[in-house]
Amino acid sequence: MPIDAAVLGLGLDGHTASLFPDGDRIDAALDARNAALLLPMRSPTAGEPRITLTLPALVAARALYLHIEGPEKKQVFARTVQGEDASPRNPLRALLQHAGAPLVVYWCD
Repeated sequence: MPIDAAVLGLGLDGHTASLFPDGDRIDAALDARNAALLLPMRSPTAGEPRITLTLPALVAARALYLHIEGPEKKQVFARTVQGEDASPRNPLRALLQHAGAPLVVYWCD
């Protein structure tokens, strides 16, 4: 059963939903064919081990919201949308490419 709504944040490194670009399981977590809904994630930038929803679990959500705070994170979002960060390990880029529902973005200072 898909998630009804997911509200995500955004980090300066482009991470969202504990999907860290430097995470030890990022490739598996961003694999659109992965059947797993959850994966453990360790990242040197996270500070502690995490559990994350995988890309397939997130993009199956009926509604996706992204909350961005501050001009620096708005720039991260803009660079990703404009294709300036085309890394295959960019979680935001993967989310934008594969989302089934429109990603609704809210930004504040």
